[in-house]
Amino acid sequence: MTPEHLWAGPGGVSRIIDALLNEHDYNIDGSRTAVTGCSRNGKAALLAAAFDERISVAVPCDSGATGLTGFRYFNEGRLFNYNTFNKHCELNRVFSRNEKPIHTISSDGHWLSSKAEDFLPDKHLHIPFDMHEIAALVAPRPFIAFSGENFDWINSVSSALTVKAAKEVYEFLGAGDDIALTVRDGAHANQDRDLPFIIAVMDKTFGRAAELRVRCFETLSKPETGEAIDGSGVIYPDKTYKTIAEMSSYPYELDSSYQRWSRPGKYTLWCEEELVTEGYSYDIHVHSDSPEVLMTLPEGKKISARLNNNQAVFKLSPAQAGRYKLETAGTEKDRAEAFFQGFSLSDALRHGLNLDSTSPDGMSVGFTSRLRNSDKIEAYLSQRGKQNGSRQVS
Repeated sequence: MTPEHLWAGPGGVSRIIDALLNEHDYNIDGSRTAVTGCSRNGKAALLAAAFDERISVAVPCDSGATGLTGFRYFNEGRLFNYNTFNKHCELNRVFSRNEKPIHTISSDGHWLSSKAEDFLPDKHLHIPFDMHEIAALVAPRPFIAFSGENFDWINSVSSALTVKAAKEVYEFLGAGDDIALTVRDGAHANQDRDLPFIIAVMDKTFGRAAELRVRCFETLSKPETGEAIDGSGVIYPDKTYKTIAEMSSYPYELDSSYQRWSRPGKYTLWCEEELVTEGYSYDIHVHSDSPEVLMTLPEGKKISARLNNNQAVFKLSPAQAGRYKLETAGTEKDRAEAFFQGFSLSDALRHGLNLDSTSPDGMSVGFTSRLRNSDKIEAYLSQRGKQNGSRQVS
């Protein structure tokens, strides 16, 4: 696989559209075009839509590194408190290995040209662009992406950050309602249950329907049980959405420090802290060009802080477990909001095991915050459900 092979996919899509638009041979409306694909084909779908404006709808799936996954953010070893509860996800989770820039020009996958070697092994932060700029090239055309939450290699959290950043461009062009990302459990593949969402977007975009109506097909479920035929156990109920953006769903908070800018006419807002531990005191450092910022605590109480030189400090004593919301309070620009989370260390230890057998480096549990006291931790190392031993660590 070489970069030339990767570009062959988008090039092939454009040649197909050329043929469909040949009025002498076909009676097909080639202007009503959507492109999708999974994995390397998800990368190709993104690039095809970015560089061929004749494509009406972009639907990359599990596109991973050099797709929607950015160069600057990795979630391996990080712990997330899910903001969405469902029976298919643990409350907390530690992510394992991600594909990184060094993998994209190695034997794992040659997604970039040799020029990328200038930024290896540890200069990826100096790459003069990131993947949200590629996604933004699709604007203002409809964009809905899908990503598998159970496949750590593709780094769905980074994809969510990419879409969030690209949305700033969509908003600037007056199309902020036309971009979405859905992160769902499932294997590394186009999921059958995604198809009703794609069809709803196409029908609305192509004038076949006045609304975004998602209808689950009977053929997607087993007649005897009603369960999904793809083995996921998930069948989404019929629903009508007001906008494509309303279809967005991902089960974790996003690190606001990744995106320290906003579109013109909107306040900037980001926070240095991403996680706090329940029971500890913290200074929360907030940056914004708004004159005032509000913080909503997990219990619902709101506190405010005035900014000095675009900075403010909130004092938490002690921190609570749950979701913290930050929002600008100025009126001269559009409002911005950001989130961070507080977690219980005991819950993290209880639920934070990564038992994904597909992970090449096995099972793990990690820490992103200091412990409550100096007691030693007893760590148990296991594999495939069989306890191999234990040891004391400091």
